[in-house]
Amino acid sequence: LHSGGGLNLRGYTGYLVAQSNKGDTNDIRVAYKGNTGGAVNIEIEFDKLLGLKFWALRDYLKFKTYFFGDIGLINYNTIYEDLAFTDLRADAGLGAALTIKKWGPLDLVKPLTIRFDMPFFLNRPPSTDADFFQFRWVVGINRCF
Repeated sequence: LHSGGGLNLRGYTGYLVAQSNKGDTNDIRVAYKGNTGGAVNIEIEFDKLLGLKFWALRDYLKFKTYFFGDIGLINYNTIYEDLAFTDLRADAGLGAALTIKKWGPLDLVKPLTIRFDMPFFLNRPPSTDADFFQFRWVVGINRCF
């Protein structure tokens, strides 16, 4: 389950990121979380090309399809060490988002978006994966943009 927000690389959701400490292959750090980092997330919607129209439900539902690409890094140092960042990681794939805009009698409930993302490409696959291109999927709640 993936939650939209900052520093998200959809293809690495649920993976532990192993990083050698400053080039020392004997000192491996886990960089699943950190205090600082940076990421760029891009989505290009193409749902209008599909021609899917839900005219009867347009006031209640919205469906979007998109290509996405994420790239980012995060720190892996302890609080007593100098700031050190992981190698740059990136992913790319296809996704779809279904937004429920109105809930009928529960009209005060905010819209809910359910996402299904398929990050087919990872530039640094985990050690258990042999291929850069592989079928992966993640389900998410809401979008950050």
